[in-house]
Amino acid sequence: LGAIRELLHHDEGNEMSAALWVDIFPAFWRALREPEQAALVKPMMQLLARDHHRQAPIGGAHGPHVVQVLMASLTRCEPCPKLPAPLYAYVAKSYACWSEAACAPEAAPAP
Repeated sequence: LGAIRELLHHDEGNEMSAALWVDIFPAFWRALREPEQAALVKPMMQLLARDHHRQAPIGGAHGPHVVQVLMASLTRCEPCPKLPAPLYAYVAKSYACWSEAACAPEAAPAP
């Protein structure tokens, strides 16, 4: 773990960190039982909808945006978290991640 931590610390564009998250998070998700997955959906919704993400630059030399990385990892989860369709639309529009939002399975109805 120390070597991975050192590599990620020097990952200035965050591409390695993003790729690692996108690969590892779906594996963790699959390891959870259904009640544990369901318990994480609301915090994920809150995290994706937070306004403070809008302060960070999107793309360019800064690397992938945290919301883009989260969406990429969520769309690779099986079963995919059922997030409300309006949240997918908001995230896609606000953070330029249309392809990730379009790949999302049928979204849950808004709460």
